[in-house]
Amino acid sequence: MRNWKLQHTSIILSLMAIQSVAFALTIQEQTYHNVDFAVVEVSKDDDLQLFWKQPNVDQAYQSFNGLTKTLAKQKKNVLFATNSGIFGQDQTPLGLHVEKGIRLQALNQVTRKDATGNFSLIPNGVFFIDKSGQHHVLEAENFLKNQHKYDVVDATQSGPMLIIDGKMHPKFFSTSDSLKYRSGVCVNNDKTYFAVTQKPINFYYFAKFFQDELGCDNALYLDGTLSQLYYQGKIYGAPFWNVRPYVGIWAVTEPSQ
Repeated sequence: MRNWKLQHTSIILSLMAIQSVAFALTIQEQTYHNVDFAVVEVSKDDDLQLFWKQPNVDQAYQSFNGLTKTLAKQKKNVLFATNSGIFGQDQTPLGLHVEKGIRLQALNQVTRKDATGNFSLIPNGVFFIDKSGQHHVLEAENFLKNQHKYDVVDATQSGPMLIIDGKMHPKFFSTSDSLKYRSGVCVNNDKTYFAVTQKPINFYYFAKFFQDELGCDNALYLDGTLSQLYYQGKIYGAPFWNVRPYVGIWAVTEPSQ
């Protein structure tokens, strides 16, 4: 990560009285194109998982508060959380959703002809974690062709792709006046970055941030308008009046003492 001007916070987590493990989870803040960004860096050593519905209940967690309260009963602390991919009015993911190796929603193979909303900006993509703990961002068609190579544990599909093999999405323009709070994810070697804006921004400069500042060859848009990021009790991103119930939530947890 380059040119960071503000704080760098490292978390050291003690898992046992006689053993401690250093987690790579960090948050950094930066201003880019007059917009403040909050970026959380996650490594494969961090316990990153995707959450949709509460255990034994056909109901989504809906919020960071709902997730933290439920996991607290399981003796887990939530260190970081952010809403995942696009979902519909029926409160179900509109694309691939995999948790703990179980596919709860199939890959959305939408075409340009019948695409709507964010999926209309083809290509879209998939962020996923494989059994080895490696994190990946792949364009959806690429994922479809090569998914047999991966033992997928957690995955979310969203769109559009922001950066594709080092190149910006061809439908993004610097002059666009479509300004929204936005969130996204990318992987650079062994580091995964989740980013959210503190002010509205267009797709072009949001994608440029992942390309120029985070150095990612592939980056995926997660959501806009209502997107937030939770880190150690503090909320970044969209104001609370923009937020409505979430469906999927990515979160890093640790065992509570």
